[in-house]
Amino acid sequence: MDAARAGGMAAVLALPLLGFRLVDSAEGLSLGVRLSWVAYAAIAVFAARLAWIYISPPPERGSNRIWLASALLRHLPPLPNPLPLRGRGDSSLNFPSPPEGERS
Repeated sequence: MDAARAGGMAAVLALPLLGFRLVDSAEGLSLGVRLSWVAYAAIAVFAARLAWIYISPPPERGSNRIWLASALLRHLPPLPNPLPLRGRGDSSLNFPSPPEGERS
């Protein structure tokens, strides 16, 4: 059921991206339909999701399903502070001070 839902969602998302093309003819531009490309994309996503379901081990009872994301986030370095704040105290909201020449 999960693979069918993923395939259907892929078809919906692929329709505006892959399903239409501009055809240049003697009468002018027209819109052509490529539903076969949408079907191929949906089948590919369905098959990949189905393979992923059967290849991946089942989660243990009570385990956290986002263990991979949490494991990756633990090993990432902390992001640098792009805007160091100047001010006093931890409880007040501190905004950066403007340069000396621009104060009004």
